[in-house]
Amino acid sequence: MVEPYKITIIAPDGTPISNVKVSLLDQNNQVEITYTDRNGQIDAGQNGCVRASFEYMTTDPIFDKLTTLDLILIQRHILNLTPFQNNALFIAADANFDGKITASDLTDFRKIILQINQTLPSNKSFHFAVKESIITNPTHFNETNVLLLPFIKNDEVVVYYINMGNIN
Repeated sequence: MVEPYKITIIAPDGTPISNVKVSLLDQNNQVEITYTDRNGQIDAGQNGCVRASFEYMTTDPIFDKLTTLDLILIQRHILNLTPFQNNALFIAADANFDGKITASDLTDFRKIILQINQTLPSNKSFHFAVKESIITNPTHFNETNVLLLPFIKNDEVVVYYINMGNIN
């Protein structure tokens, strides 16, 4: 039996993300669709919800949010001058989704800023990751059909909305 709990969707800086479509799957494979409120939250678990998937529709192209300050912060991480303290930022800086932050990622982001490319060639413009799942290893996270049961802490699951390249 799954007790009721909340799912909270936030940006790495703690800003709540509203209007995220959340598909909840219960133990009988029944799907309930709901949307996060202005606090980035939904109630889950009433029907034994054990998995969730997330969709977020935005009309903002990636280059509207990506800045040269983001590139500077990524470069400072690569040079080990100011390493990322939040693993969600590691995911956000990995433009080519290869599990490493390198000059190649900077190149991909520069092409977005210069509008040479409209999208990242090897990645999506955003990801969802359960906060607890990326604490030890940000390179291996599953954002679709996330098994929520192991991540329920204090009647809540926190999910990061990670906008690629958005470090600052």
